Amino acid sequence: MDNKSEIVQAGAVLSQKLAELGAVDFLYLRQNKRAPEEALVLSSHSEEWISDYRDRRRYLKDPVVLAARQRISPFNWQDCTRPNAGLCDAGSQCQRVKGFTFAVHDEQQQMSL
Repeated sequence: MDNKSEIVQAGAVLSQKLAELGAVDFLYLRQNKRAPEEALVLSSHSEEWISDYRDRRRYLKDPVVLAARQRISPFNWQDCTRPNAGLCDAGSQCQRVKGFTFAVHDEQQQMSL
């Protein structure tokens, strides 16, 4: 799924399905642990936020992503140091410090969360 329009479409479908559960914010990230600088990012956040997160490779310093690389069990963001560091610039509207993540690791060194 390298085509940008396919990625945007997949994000829209996921947003639509999760909307059935109520107000749910999400971020889906797939990353090769051997080449972590390359990642697929889908999110319910604005396209501007997603582009910034992806283009500036904020996922490389995101405490939740870093924690997920080391875990195989679900975890609460409050168990991470500064859970929104790397996600937002100072003064931005991002106030997400609560959340829950589970990671899936496969034998090909891919991680999804």
